[in-house]
Amino acid sequence: MHAAVQGSAPVVAITADADRRAILSGLSGDPALTFTDGAQTRAEVGLTAGGLPGLHLIGPAGQRQLSMTVDRDGQQALVTVRDAGGRSRASVGVVQGATVINLSDEARTRVVMGVAPDGRASLSFLDEAGQVVRTLP
Repeated sequence: MHAAVQGSAPVVAITADADRRAILSGLSGDPALTFTDGAQTRAEVGLTAGGLPGLHLIGPAGQRQLSMTVDRDGQQALVTVRDAGGRSRASVGVVQGATVINLSDEARTRVVMGVAPDGRASLSFLDEAGQVVRTLP
């Protein structure tokens, strides 16, 4: 275990072996717990610059591949799955009281499923330009 202060930020590192560490710090200005495998961050949990909580699992190229976030007033909570390029491909969550699932290609959202706060369900299909081409019901 190693504890230090870098600038005004405290840092505590716990080492399992030469390559794997858990680091508790405020180096970015916000508290975070980071898990590393060698020189690469693999997971982090902490607060964003705005003080909002987040959990991120990091892919082999250093990109966030799975994230869970919550907004300040609890009106939005999302789980986002990203591809190897870091692009959002699927999101599941609650946004302004509605339950939503968004499915995307490499460029944009193509399918939106949801249940509104009043219980009304919908399914929308979007074209390459992001325009709704069909909605059910």
